[in-house]
Amino acid sequence: AIAFAKLSSLDCTDPTCSRDFTLHPFDENSPEAAVPSQSTSASTMQTQIAYPGTQAYDRLTGGVVDPSGGGNVLLVNHLDERVKPDELFNLFGTCGDVMKVKILFNKRDSALLEFRNPAQAKCAKDMLQGCPMHGRELHIVPSSKQYITIANSANNPDFEDSGLSREYRRSQMHRFKDDNSRQFQYIRPPCETLHVSNVPPHFDDQRLQELFAPYGVQHAEIFRKK
Repeated sequence: AIAFAKLSSLDCTDPTCSRDFTLHPFDENSPEAAVPSQSTSASTMQTQIAYPGTQAYDRLTGGVVDPSGGGNVLLVNHLDERVKPDELFNLFGTCGDVMKVKILFNKRDSALLEFRNPAQAKCAKDMLQGCPMHGRELHIVPSSKQYITIANSANNPDFEDSGLSREYRRSQMHRFKDDNSRQFQYIRPPCETLHVSNVPPHFDDQRLQELFAPYGVQHAEIFRKK
């Protein structure tokens, strides 16, 4: 079994049972290859995780994903009990690819969300912390769980038919499967302005505004390619 360790760095001072591969250049015959330099910093020794789009996420969140800071799963608290898994998928899917959503059966104001990788989970936590949803502000923390288990028996309360759990692995709405996806540049914290793509060519500003008017939108402007 493999799990994230709580250590932020490794002590490689004993050459009989450890080796530091961050040394550059690397020479098996050199003394440095057997005994790591005592001046090597913890930040240099810590291996950086390379997930799809990690560099893009680093620019957004201000740092490399720290394995001790959480894995793929987030715990979202302070939810309105009317919230459905699809709503959480749509909201958190703006920051990463949500694989599973599980609203807790005995605590309906909390839910677990599993992302494609820790970089996406960290980005979603940083971007959506305190986001208003149905009149309540979300409180998001890394979960101690490494993955979400969804029961496959109708006798279990978290079965998908209960409406509390759902898998999205095969969803066509995932935005961040491609490392070079343009969607990375659209990740932003919630604000009063929305960016809408794929607007039908026959739409004008007024028709677009009327479409969103029931949700409080008072102005819409279409940017046409020249």
